[in-house]
Amino acid sequence: MMISKGLVIVSAILVITSSLFAQDKVDENEMFSDTSSIIDSSKMVNTKAATEAAGEKNSLGFSGEMNVYGTPSMSRAWFDHATASSISFSPYLVGNGLVDARLKGGAKVFADLETDISPQITDSVSSSMLPGIKIPVTSGGTVFDARELFLDANIGHAVYFRAGKQVLQWGTCTLWNPTDLVNVERKTFIAKMGHREGTYGLKVHIPYKTLFNFYSFIDANNVTKVNGLAAAVKAEVLLDRTEMSLSAWKRDSVKPVFGFDFSSRLWDVLIAGEAALRNGKSIASLDLSGPLPRLSTLNNSWLPRVALNLTKLLPLAGVPDRLTISAEGYYNQAGFDTNIFNDPRVRNLSSIMNFTSSNGTPLLSIYEPNSYSKYYASIFCSISQFFMDELSFSCNALGNFNQKSFVLVTGITYANLDNFNAGISVIGAVGPEHTEYTTLYDALSIRLQMGVTF
Repeated sequence: MMISKGLVIVSAILVITSSLFAQDKVDENEMFSDTSSIIDSSKMVNTKAATEAAGEKNSLGFSGEMNVYGTPSMSRAWFDHATASSISFSPYLVGNGLVDARLKGGAKVFADLETDISPQITDSVSSSMLPGIKIPVTSGGTVFDARELFLDANIGHAVYFRAGKQVLQWGTCTLWNPTDLVNVERKTFIAKMGHREGTYGLKVHIPYKTLFNFYSFIDANNVTKVNGLAAAVKAEVLLDRTEMSLSAWKRDSVKPVFGFDFSSRLWDVLIAGEAALRNGKSIASLDLSGPLPRLSTLNNSWLPRVALNLTKLLPLAGVPDRLTISAEGYYNQAGFDTNIFNDPRVRNLSSIMNFTSSNGTPLLSIYEPNSYSKYYASIFCSISQFFMDELSFSCNALGNFNQKSFVLVTGITYANLDNFNAGISVIGAVGPEHTEYTTLYDALSIRLQMGVTF
């Protein structure tokens, strides 16, 4: 069938729900504050008078940020023979310009335009398919990209549309979002240099006061034919101080994915969780039984992924909420028992990329960061006003417990009232050789950062 059944169902739900809720007014500032990089309008315009004054005027806003990074890093071998010449160094500059145009009638246009600059380097790498042959590879230079570019519109301030390239808030946990199958770029444990990449599609939001929200998203990323579109829907309800939602995702010829998430407060502890149920036939795997790895899938059974987050704000030295501690656990039943990082045929990710399936699909698609094994956990700790008002201290840890592989990050950030900020972070990977994090990260690296916002 040319169009997925999921798309027909979504369209029917939209028509029915739109007619039910068409008369209810909502706070637009709240509705349009869920992208990753746009400034929350409720924080900029939070008075009734200001909202009414700006409601029927065209306006154009521009803001942005620029950050410069330098990252010296040391491999495990460096600790056996420490020399300055064996310390890698990666300079990097990234700037983001945010354009926010608001039109009469509630239409809005937003663009997040990013420029990445790094030194252009030509290196030679070995080919896993042609042993002994070196292939020249050029990296770096200047890259321009639109991380997000979308149009907001509404019907009678009751049904809200967002069309274009966008980052969606889909899921409640900090690092792991098993219910999120819509964003093309996952959240990262170490803060990304730059902004997240958006995905192409159409989001529809139908709210009912503050009690209920219905979302749908038609995913058009990498789509060349209509039956390649994917549909995601989510129904969200607020009960007292607990918010929970049910969601589903479907693409033609791919089994559906079902999800549940919630956020609440247990005494003075913030709690959030989410779970997704996926069929193994839709999960890419790597068959290592033959002489060369080949792409395959898991068995035809339903496999859960679950994440749970607990966050506590504590007073410190008489200052309320000065210390924040957040712990998050993740269980992935589809996680692999084998360790491809320790297989000589696929010892690192660059070699995985050189293996392809019969239809040319890179086998890198079988690896999802922080979701390869079954059991993971992370902890995030931060202290504000660290010795002085402008300083904050953080100490974070991430672990793959199946492989006993860990990443540790600690750092200090300075931010003043003149929109200048700077920071230094120390990143270390510990654990046995040829495990997930000792393969992905250097043994020790230092991130130096300086930036401004405007």
